[in-house]
Amino acid sequence: MRSKVKILRWAPESIAALIVFAMFGASTPNPLAPQDSAQDRLTEDQRAIHVLNRLGFGPRPGDIDRVIEMGIEAYIERQLYPDGIESPRLAEKLQGYEIPLDSWDAMVELDRPAVAMAERRRQSVQMRAERRGASPRGTDVTSAGRMQDHVRNRFLPPGVTRVERRYEDFGYLATLFWRATYSEAQLEEILVDFWFNHFNITSGDPYIHADYGENVIRRHALGRFEDLLVATARHPGMLVYLDNWLSTAPQEVVEARIASWEPPDGENKVLWRRRNAEYLERAAGLNENYGRELMELHTLGVDGGYTQADVQEVAKAFTGWTLTGLREGEGGSFHFNPLLHAEGDKIVMGEVIPSGGVDEGMRVLRMLARHPSTAHFVSTKLVRRFVADDPPADIVEAAAERFLETDGDIREVLRTIFLHPAFFSPEYYGAKVKKPFEVVVSGLRAVDADFDTAFLGPNFQRISGQMGELIRRHETPDGYPDVASAWVSTNSLFKRLTFAMDIASETLPGLEVDLDGARELFRRVGFPSPTPAMVRDARTFFEAMTGDGADSEGMMGGMMTSEPTAAMVRGEVQVDRSAIDYESLEAKVVEVAFVLGSPDFGNR
Repeated sequence: MRSKVKILRWAPESIAALIVFAMFGASTPNPLAPQDSAQDRLTEDQRAIHVLNRLGFGPRPGDIDRVIEMGIEAYIERQLYPDGIESPRLAEKLQGYEIPLDSWDAMVELDRPAVAMAERRRQSVQMRAERRGASPRGTDVTSAGRMQDHVRNRFLPPGVTRVERRYEDFGYLATLFWRATYSEAQLEEILVDFWFNHFNITSGDPYIHADYGENVIRRHALGRFEDLLVATARHPGMLVYLDNWLSTAPQEVVEARIASWEPPDGENKVLWRRRNAEYLERAAGLNENYGRELMELHTLGVDGGYTQADVQEVAKAFTGWTLTGLREGEGGSFHFNPLLHAEGDKIVMGEVIPSGGVDEGMRVLRMLARHPSTAHFVSTKLVRRFVADDPPADIVEAAAERFLETDGDIREVLRTIFLHPAFFSPEYYGAKVKKPFEVVVSGLRAVDADFDTAFLGPNFQRISGQMGELIRRHETPDGYPDVASAWVSTNSLFKRLTFAMDIASETLPGLEVDLDGARELFRRVGFPSPTPAMVRDARTFFEAMTGDGADSEGMMGGMMTSEPTAAMVRGEVQVDRSAIDYESLEAKVVEVAFVLGSPDFGNR
């Protein structure tokens, strides 16, 4: 039976009580670590749990038996081919949130309120800016390596600043939570998160995020690395985020070309120059941002053997890779403009790239995608995600070798990792720490949560964001880190405890959970149940967190330094935890909250 219990409100002056709770909450051995130090292999249950935690967002009630019945290797193989996996619960949730997996142009035609409204706002903001003869509000021409503010803000209605705006991409980000929680193709969802962070972009434009996430990242998540690399390089989100759309040959060269150039279809040259004046004024030469991040973050790695001269040559190869339609409100799509391209042969890491227009960039991408340093760098990151923060060299080398043998076939590289004998080594069992997004989704899965937009609307970014991970909002191109040191802190433990009690007690609107199923799952995994004394102390702890006039924003202290980010995390809901009868608080609510908020549950 699903019980509804109101719970208390946190008070910033109660941190001392947190320390008490953390002490007894962490006093038991980690159940995700083999208790016998001499154990040289995992049990059948542990192997199933390991696969569910590494290839997905953790088990739901009943999942362990399902994996064992199917067979570990059969389950892994099934996850490597997500197209054949049906997810009926997910399909029900996604009704009304379809995103076409075909093209950017198709998304413009998508008859959904969020997208249609966004496109209308895009056009109206651009047209207003053009009528004023100025850039859209908030232009920052000095930003490098970040989405230009005039592109970032182009959805804003009159009088609304970026700080005040609410998420316009709720629909798409909601689907990420639903997919991660309900999809039976769990590995695909893990890889969408992994590759998005690997090829990170930041955009205030939900249209760009949805298209990039679905038609680039998801489409190629288990395909060839080279195809994924090319798709990210040509996408408007990446072109704008890393400023390549403004990277050109020297300005005097471009001016000389334009002077002798005849526009197509008899277009008036004066009108063409006037219409493109702002772009031509800002595109004043070579921009190395994309070339540098392409080599350092996307392919070779910082120690991959390239030099600053190579960065410059790569940047030259990508001059003229720009966009069309930004000023006309058409949404923007990839376009190679030969007027802007730096002609001539390029030499990249000793290899000559013959002068050839748009093909120069394609040759660079092909060369980098097939380079041994790329195979090693990408394999290292995959092993770090799926095995250990300190990636075992033998698994990395096996994965890199397979990468080169298969021309970067991601599916084959992953199969090599998952079937490597060391993958199931006891030392790696429960040795990874979950990112906040993983904490939230694994918690929802553990209690077999049923939630709708009433829950997601005010909570999906608030909960994960307060733990430090705003979904799809990492500002720098390196993406969110995947190591324990980035996520283990007293503050994150505090936020997890808040989340744990909110989930276990079903305080948040639009949420129902299965406490009995969760308790059975926790026993199966080996999480210790709290003793009666612990339950009593936990009641005292939660009661101590109640205080008249307590300010939930005060808990955050100085955690948020960016005002827009703080506004996004703070602002959507105040959870009422003020009315609770502690004597009647069910022990199973405390037990489930105890496990969900424990450091042990934060491991995978």
